[in-house]
Amino acid sequence: MKENFTADYWHHLDSKTVECELCPHRCQILSEQKGFCQGRGNIDGQMVLYNYGNISGFSVDPIEKKPLNHFHPGSSILSFGTWGCNLSCQFCQNWDISSRQNTGNNILDVPPERVIEMAQEKGL
Repeated sequence: MKENFTADYWHHLDSKTVECELCPHRCQILSEQKGFCQGRGNIDGQMVLYNYGNISGFSVDPIEKKPLNHFHPGSSILSFGTWGCNLSCQFCQNWDISSRQNTGNNILDVPPERVIEMAQEKGL
């Protein structure tokens, strides 16, 4: 079984409940439950990341596709993301990669160090 990593941006409400501070939902999560995003949850009074090191999509994209489009025009960027989303937009273009129930077996276990290596290998 994959190890869960302790998250940042949360605090205890009591001995069994934690509150996530990462987004405006401010989920109050009981022990052994998950927050709205499904990527963060409470295990034994600690906020953990269920999606740490999981990549549900990545590609090399032109910088112009990103909000960084004025930063080094004409360059490329390694674009990647994991599952877990704090929104539920009906028009979402990434619905198939943003939630655990939609991604199925299309998730790659990639430690952060390997993402850096991949970017370096691509000359990014």
